Amino acid sequence: MRSNSSIGSLIVVVLLASTGCEGPDAVTGEPVTQDARSALIARAVEFELETEYAPPPGEALHHHTAGFARTLCSAVFLTGLDPEDAAANIGGFTSPFEERRHVVERV
Repeated sequence: MRSNSSIGSLIVVVLLASTGCEGPDAVTGEPVTQDARSALIARAVEFELETEYAPPPGEALHHHTAGFARTLCSAVFLTGLDPEDAAANIGGFTSPFEERRHVVERV
């Protein structure tokens, strides 16, 4: 079984490889080269930990719902976004959008 950090690095590698990343760098505006991509991947691999992945205890749906509640409250009460827009477009990394269908009522 892969460690959590190697899965993360693998995702970075796959995303970089699949997108092509031929656009400009977000900070400098310079074109991103294959050497820069390779350096980024090599740096990520350096920081990998040799640990076994273990999911957090509890029901995944409870974690997704808690993430959704936190994201929605922050978006509405801290950022001032519209609740419907925030529910549809914000925080898919803390609560997958496909799992939000289980939340049938928001107050």
